[in-house]
Formats: sequence, structure tokens, C-alpha cells
Amino acid sequence: MVRWPRHLTNSLDDASRREVARLVQAERGAKPALERAGAVLEFRRGGQLQCGYLARDPQNRRGYDVVGVDGRRLHLRRDKVVDVSPEYVSMHTPEMALADLRRIDRRREQARGAVDLTALWQVALESGPEGGEWRLDDLVELHDPGDPNASRRAGMLRALWRGHRFERHGARWRPRSQAAVEGIEASSARDEMEEGRQTELASWVRRVADGHPSSPRPPGADSAVALLEAAALGEASAEAARLMKAANLHGSHAAFDVLVRLGHWSADENLELHRLGLPVAFSEAATRAARGLDPSAVLARWAGRRRWGAGLCVTRCGQRAYRLRRSLLGHTILDIHMAVPALWVEDGGAIDQEAAARGLSVRLLEREIPMLPPELTDACRLTTDEARPVLILSVRLDRELAPRKVRLSLGRARPRAALAAGEDSAPVRRLAALAEGRRQRRRRAGAWQQLHPADRIAVRQGRAAPAAEGVEDRVDSELGLVAAEAIARLCRDAAPAVHAVREAPPAESGVSLAADSTSAEVLRTHLHESGAPRERLGTSPAPHAGLGLPACALGAGPLSSYVDLAMQRQLLWIAGRRSDPLAAEDLERIVLETREAREAAERVRRCSRRYWTLKWLEGLGDQARLQCVVAEPRGPGHLVLLPEGPVACHVPAPRGQRLQAAPGQGLRVRVAQSSARRDLLRLADPQPARRADPPPVV
Repeated sequence: MVRWPRHLTNSLDDASRREVARLVQAERGAKPALERAGAVLEFRRGGQLQCGYLARDPQNRRGYDVVGVDGRRLHLRRDKVVDVSPEYVSMHTPEMALADLRRIDRRREQARGAVDLTALWQVALESGPEGGEWRLDDLVELHDPGDPNASRRAGMLRALWRGHRFERHGARWRPRSQAAVEGIEASSARDEMEEGRQTELASWVRRVADGHPSSPRPPGADSAVALLEAAALGEASAEAARLMKAANLHGSHAAFDVLVRLGHWSADENLELHRLGLPVAFSEAATRAARGLDPSAVLARWAGRRRWGAGLCVTRCGQRAYRLRRSLLGHTILDIHMAVPALWVEDGGAIDQEAAARGLSVRLLEREIPMLPPELTDACRLTTDEARPVLILSVRLDRELAPRKVRLSLGRARPRAALAAGEDSAPVRRLAALAEGRRQRRRRAGAWQQLHPADRIAVRQGRAAPAAEGVEDRVDSELGLVAAEAIARLCRDAAPAVHAVREAPPAESGVSLAADSTSAEVLRTHLHESGAPRERLGTSPAPHAGLGLPACALGAGPLSSYVDLAMQRQLLWIAGRRSDPLAAEDLERIVLETREAREAAERVRRCSRRYWTLKWLEGLGDQARLQCVVAEPRGPGHLVLLPEGPVACHVPAPRGQRLQAAPGQGLRVRVAQSSARRDLLRLADPQPARRADPPPVV
């Protein structure tokens, strides 16, 4: 057959092309190669063709033992083998066989590079029938007539496999249409452009990671920041993984460091907050509605009269204010003044929908994410500057400091002092004494919650350190529980209410506690929290064993929780300010709809407490010693609790020894390693505690 001149492809007419194609197809058929040891073949691996040889004669029809061009031995299914050629390698030694195979592979790559796939596609498309299929040998002859050899055949196969102008149908190849090729080429161009954009972004990210300035920012930098966020949070994203690989970044901590260098996140960013997607910014509709509020109009509609503010002390957040007084008959009366945000929040409005979606305000050690827009909070919270509407719970206390009689009224109150003034104020001292009495009463009732500060670590100016419980925290914590007990008593016969219920844990199994009261309380809290069921909300009243209350109704924290806000609407109905109450079914629905938000907020709070506790321990250094309490034995060591924060950790016994310590006993341990960002804490060198050891000071 005459050698086909490729440069004359476009000079032939259609009839000549069809005749040439017919002659090539009728010339000869493919001769099957023998499958025996040493035969060279092409097989599919990772979506591409690779070269290899048969390590031995096929023993059955299930597969082949093949040695690849990289020297690795593989067992392949028969459908993975695309072509078996008549070429063989020398099988004298494995080294000689591999050298022959690599020479054959180089020749095949050279043959692949010599294939003009575009000209071949044009000839095959124009000369063959529409939708016609071509054998591999026919395409080889059509491209370069002459004596075929194995290298040319394998080179053509590789070119067809990598190209996009032919599609494979079994052992034959069909040329794609002009429109299909143009679509593939356009898609490839887009992919190439996207790859170039990703390369530019990866180079920018790498420069930032190396400490260079982040400006100028390339186009699409925001998308790179979003991908870095996904990588820092550990989210599975193929696009984020490609960016990290291209920028030569390894692990979520590397992505986090780049985001900190960019100023997008702070070094102490709460990652759990981002993982759970808690909303931080308010929607435009809620912000617009909050800015359109008219406090004077709301105040004009409020029927409550002005109350005398002497001895009335307000909390820092302005949610509640307290006054302790004596009645004419000598009874102890606690007046609990509560801010009334329900006056500003329209049922079903934009602010109400936003608050329902958030569920509650998230108070972290480093920040607070409010449930209501700040414009509304500023308008309704209690302040010493002016009188604001309040709901007043007047609670008459018996000798055991339990609510005996509760009265609800409306009013306008302007507190005269803040609880933050401390015990220098006589009204605050009286309230603090009442709070301490209530705490002792709950302790005798078997309570274990809120007997000591929930957050032993405080954050000031970005630094974490142990903090003692303040007077304001103690008073607001205890008297807020008085309000919860009083609301439950008030709603018992008047209207449905949402109650917080928690059952007591099973009886303790004779654990002998140490004499130290602080250690005993820490261990007792740990044992109860580990064994007691979780707190649940519902409309059926029942005791709350964790708080030591016979009943605990929500409603005293309307700025902190949407369920409390709904309960305040119930209180407004009891006070005659609403036309109809909420049914028990409505309250159950609200509890159910806000459950996910409450659980997410609790996870974020726990993450914040643990992070800042580890941050404090990280700043102490690896030679600092801490006081801890033994919780239970764990192998040769013990699980210990740190009274300064909500962290439990395992302490191994010294090498070759067994640590002997009873639950509740104090130990002194050394902080061997602590990392807040990696959530890592290792303690070592346990020793018996000495009472004279002062607490560590930051």
C-alpha cells in the first residue's frame, strides 16, 4: 500500500477519502498475540494506560500477574488489560526484563508523540459512515500506512486513550462529532483557566503562610478564604484539599494559621462556633425592625406605675433587678424586677423569627452572641439612668427561704445601684446574705449544680486566669433560681408553663470522700453529672434534683432564651396585658423547635470553657504544679479533676510504680504539655497535695 501523505488530508475529495478508508479497513485484520510469560501489554491503572509484562504464563482465566514499568508486581483482572502485543522482554533476570520493558515504554511514548490525532480524526470522521467504528489496526494504517509494528500500535492506542477526539466502544474506536469535540475543548479551556486561577490563589496563600503581606489580594481571594475556612474546620471538601495541596499546606492548623495571618480570624477563634454555624450577625429585616422601634410609644402604652427604687440593685446585663425588704407584718419580701422585651417583640415579626432561630443568647468567656438585636436590648434592659417597664415578682419567703406566696404586678423601675458595687453597699450585703442562705438550703436538698461558679476561668484583655466568684454572680445565680421557683408556683393553677426537670442520679456506691470540703464538692459534682440524666424541658412540673428545687419554671431570663421570652408572654397574660395565653401545645412546640439551637449553644460554651482553661495552663509553663482532685483509678494512674476549670485528665503513675490515691484525695501534678488549639493536656509527676501550697498565679 502506498504511504499515506498526512499533509494532503484536506486536498482529497469526499469520494477519494471514503475509498482510502475502505481500502485500509479491508487490508488485513489484527493478529492475536500469544499470552505467555514476558509478553508486553498495556493495562488500565488510575484512569491511564501503563506498560508491563506478564510475570508468568496465565494460570486461569481470572487474571494476570504483571510487572509494571515501575517494577511493582500486580495481579490484574482480565478486563484491566487493554492490549497484548507480540513484543517480549528477556526473562533471564528481573533486572534485564525491567530494562527491556522501560526501553519498549520509551519507544511507545515516542510513537504516541508522533501521532497527529487531529488529522486522523478528520479523515476518520469524513471518510467513514456516520457513527462508524474503527479498529485500532485500521487507524494505525490510516495514519501511517506501511508495515505496522508493536510500538506504533501501542503509541496510537495511548494517543487515542489520552485524546478526546475518539470514544472507545469495546475494542473499537468511534470518532466524535464536531460539536462534541468543540464542547470538550471548551470545557478543557475552562478547566485550564480554573487551574490557572487556582495556581494563582495557591501562590498567594503560600506567600501569606511564609509571612509576606497579604496585599495585593488576587481576584477570587474571598473564595480562597472560604476554602481555608473549610480546611481549618476539618470539613471534607475536594476543592479545599486541592488548594491546600497546591499551596503546600498540611493539616487544619496550617489553614488556621493562614486565616489568622490574613486577619480573618483571631488567634483564639472559637472553631466550634463556625462548625455548628451559629448565627452571629442579625438579618437585615430584624435589624431594620429593631431600628424602627419607638421606646416612648411602648412606654406610653404600659400601665404599670412608677415604683420607688430605693435598695433596688440591677445586674450588669440589665435583665433583672432585686430588692429585699420587710413587710408591715415583718415578712421577708424579695422583689424581682424583670425587663419586658416581650413588649417590643411582635409575635411572628422579623425580630421574633430571628430570636426563635437563634434560640438563646450564647454567653462565652470571650464574647457574647445576643439573641435580640442590640437596639432592642438597649431599649428594654434596666438601667440606673431612667425608669423602664418591669414585671415584678413579689416573693414572700418563709423561714427556710422558700417561696410561700407570690404576687405578680406591673411597674416602672429605675434601679439606684448595681450589684457590681459589691458588699460595700448595704442592700447588696443583704442580698448576698440571702443568696448564701439559699445556696446552703439547696446544698442540704442534695443539689450539685451552681454551688460554685460555672466558669472558674475568666478572660480579661485576651488573657485567661482563674477567677473567684463575685458577689454579683452569686446573687444573680441564686435569686434567679428564686424567680424560677416563684414562677412555677405562680403558674401552677393559672396557666401552662415550661419547666426544667432533672432526675437524681442513682445512689452513690459508698465512695469515701476526703475531708477537704472543696475536693469533696468537686468530686461530688463530677459523680452526679456523670450519673444523672440530662436536664429536659417540658410542660409537666417536676422537681429539679440538680438545682435542689421542687419546681423550676422558665421565664426569668427573657433576654437570654426564646423559651423564657415565650414564658414572659404567659406572665403578661396572667398580669392582664394579653388577650389569650399560650396553650401547652404551643409551649411544647417552641421547646422542640429551639432544642437544636440550645444543644449547639451548649457545645460551643463547653468548647469555650475548655479552650480557655487549656490556654491558661499553656501559659503556666511545663514546670508549674497544680492542685487536683482524684476522681477514680484508671489503670496504674488516676483520672483527676482540676477545680480551676472544667477539665478532666488522666495522670499516669511514675515509671515502675503504682499510684495509690483514694477518690476525693488531693494531688499535686506538673503540667507536662498543654495546647489549647490542639486540645491537648498531659499531666505528670503526681504527688500528695500539701495544704500550704498557694494556687498558681499568672
